Amino acid sequence: MLGVHIIATRRNMPKDDPVPRSALPGILLRGLLPLTLPVVLLTGIYSGAFTPTEAAAVAGQAPKLVLDANGNTKGGIRTPWVDAPTAKLSGSGNTGGPYGFLVGSTQPFDAATLTKLYPGGKADYLKAFDASLTSAVKGGFILPADAPEIRALAAAGWPGA
Repeated sequence: MLGVHIIATRRNMPKDDPVPRSALPGILLRGLLPLTLPVVLLTGIYSGAFTPTEAAAVAGQAPKLVLDANGNTKGGIRTPWVDAPTAKLSGSGNTGGPYGFLVGSTQPFDAATLTKLYPGGKADYLKAFDASLTSAVKGGFILPADAPEIRALAAAGWPGA
C-alpha cells in the first residue's frame, strides 16, 4: 500500500475525496462477506462438506471436470454405464438449439479399447456392469425393481462381437 501511495504521489495521480469516518463501518460491513469466501471454501473442502468441483460452483467459477482414463467424469453418482463403460460419455461443450446442451454426447469405444477393458468379452463386461448395478441399488440410486430390466438392457446392448 505504501508503494502504491508513493508512486501515485510522484506521478501526480488524481485523488478521490476522503471517505468520511462515519461511512467506514458500512464499507467494512459490505466487504466482510466477500472476504470470508476463501475461508468458507477451504473449510468446506477440507471438512468434506463439498468437493473442489462444488466449491468452484459456490465461488461462481465454471467447474473443471476430472476425467478417468476412458474420458468419463470421475466422482458424482455412479451408474453402471459409467463404471463399466462401452463409450465415452460427455455432457460438456455441447451445442444445438435451446435444449441441445442438455443431451450430451456418446462416442463408442473401438474394438481394441473394449478388448483392453474387458479381456473376457461380454462376460467380463456384464460382471463389471452387475457389480456397479448392485452398488447403485445398495446406494439407493437405482430402484431394486428396475435392476433386472437394466441388466437385460446391458446384455442386449453389448457392442462387442
